[in-house]
Amino acid sequence: MKKLFILAVLCLSVFTIGCGSNNANFKKALYYTDIGRYNDALNLYGKIIKSDPNNYAAYSNRAMVHEKIAAAISFKDLKLRQQHLDYAEKDYLKAVKLNPNDAKILNNLGAFYIDRGQYYNAIIYLNEALRARPNYYNALVNRGIAFYNAGEGIKAYNDFHKAININKDGWLAYYNRGLFYYDIGDYLNAALDQTRVINLKPSYGKAYLERGRALKLNNMYADALDDFKMAVELAPNNAVARYYLAEMFFKNHDLGGALSELLISKQLDPRFVPTYELMGDILALEDNVSAAANYIIAKKLDPANARKYDVKIRRLLSDQGVRRTVESRFY
Repeated sequence: MKKLFILAVLCLSVFTIGCGSNNANFKKALYYTDIGRYNDALNLYGKIIKSDPNNYAAYSNRAMVHEKIAAAISFKDLKLRQQHLDYAEKDYLKAVKLNPNDAKILNNLGAFYIDRGQYYNAIIYLNEALRARPNYYNALVNRGIAFYNAGEGIKAYNDFHKAININKDGWLAYYNRGLFYYDIGDYLNAALDQTRVINLKPSYGKAYLERGRALKLNNMYADALDDFKMAVELAPNNAVARYYLAEMFFKNHDLGGALSELLISKQLDPRFVPTYELMGDILALEDNVSAAANYIIAKKLDPANARKYDVKIRRLLSDQGVRRTVESRFY
């Protein structure tokens, strides 16, 4: 079963009011977090905890700040990234120890473990969150993500469905259920769920991207192209959206437009393998050497599929082979 969490959106619950006498610093820390001054936020939460060691809300929020810092750190500095993730886990566990029945804290720890790929740990804490608050929308969405990634597709669907029944105006459950539908091959329902997301959150570029992907696999190429254009307009730094837009340009024989988008996609995410493969397919029509170079990079980044790239490199030796490569992308 495919993994959902790569594209899934997790539901976190920030504490907006402290549980002690440090509300002024608490609100200031929230402000610093919102504007990206994470170190200032950490310092303030540290002061709050020093004066009130049992302030579970400060521990939970500080953990979220550590997660944000980790997410912003380049993967080249894995040691520093892991250090902040370790701090986050330690803070979440401390918050749970101080207040073991708080659904928000339990939900946040569950979401943390999903992000780390520890799905069964996540389910344990999300079960506790839902035991404390049975109709907790965020925890239901997160547990659905955890269940799906643990191979429990039916349970995942049931959680998403229940979350939608609880809050029909909440877009997160529709978005994640749409990813679920896409992964099981139900592309029409996937597109319908992402349409619901767009109606609720019109500026959310990822919903256009996901609806476009579903429409493409329903052979609705013109509609998919429109969605990919909108996804790029709303989120110009999304390398995946630019890749799919390039693919549609390629299908429409706009090779220049396709290559332009792929070059930007490479700059945004140099390790996104499909960009190199698609660029190889396009260049195969006119520049075998450059095509082979892109396939070789794809093979290096994705050794598990080395045979596929080797086949494409061999096909460059004949016009018939190149045609097979190009035609296999859409037909």
